[in-house]
Amino acid sequence: MSDGELSRTASVAQSALAVVLAAGEGVRLRPYTADLPKTLLNVGGMTLLQRQLAALEAVGVRRVVVVAGHGWRHVKALVDDVRGSRRYALDVGLMINEDYRSTGTGGSLRHALAAPRYAAPEVVVIEGDVLLHPHALEALFTDCDGHDIRILASRQRLESSVIKADPVGTVKRIVHRSDLNSDLEPSGSAEEFYNLSCYRFSMPWTELIQVLDRRLASKPGVNVERVIDSLCDEGRVGLTQVDPQWAFEVDTAADLEAARRHVDLNEKYSAYSAAPPSDPEGLSS
Repeated sequence: MSDGELSRTASVAQSALAVVLAAGEGVRLRPYTADLPKTLLNVGGMTLLQRQLAALEAVGVRRVVVVAGHGWRHVKALVDDVRGSRRYALDVGLMINEDYRSTGTGGSLRHALAAPRYAAPEVVVIEGDVLLHPHALEALFTDCDGHDIRILASRQRLESSVIKADPVGTVKRIVHRSDLNSDLEPSGSAEEFYNLSCYRFSMPWTELIQVLDRRLASKPGVNVERVIDSLCDEGRVGLTQVDPQWAFEVDTAADLEAARRHVDLNEKYSAYSAAPPSDPEGLSS
């Protein structure tokens, strides 16, 4: 990446708001998530949330809001500690979505954007169960080709939604994994990618809110990727393809163990594994 690209990336990141969607119950990760949300699971001595904060700080993001629901008191304890310790050069806010069981990630995102203090020209949305290397976020911030929304994606086959894109990277459809059947199974074509659950919105703040409100009015409980899919016909959605080693989605116990092995063995993470903040309530145990 050239010095000019680095400067533009840093400028975009510094003006952005990052929203971490961490309200869900993580049913497929029980018993790990019986009390804790997925974002507080330990991966290599740090929670997923701590690693996300470190990655966001590394690329220049300055403002983060975490939306919590299930186990929100544990998330609040960690956020309070982050604020008090000042170990990250971040302004970290917390919002509680008490209706997390019925609102979906789309509702949690709308909940975060309800506060005018969080208005920003760029919004990066990260689901709370994603282990991200800073290089993935750098790629997301660097891509500026006219698309209003960008999806972080990989060609490596994953148990995630399938993204169908044209040769220039415009997303034509997002097929949620619950909708996959024999007719929609990935075929391995050059136009198919897999969703890494991290998104960049470059549309005006008020328009993003309007898009969410329209979609939620027609289908309460809708997920963010389905909101994005509703805009694909307009040609506004693009994808940012990254190395599959730069992002892991932790949905199952097997995913968690794989992420832990990856962090332990992969030297790519060594530069971003600074000592985590103190561990209130034993969250990293």
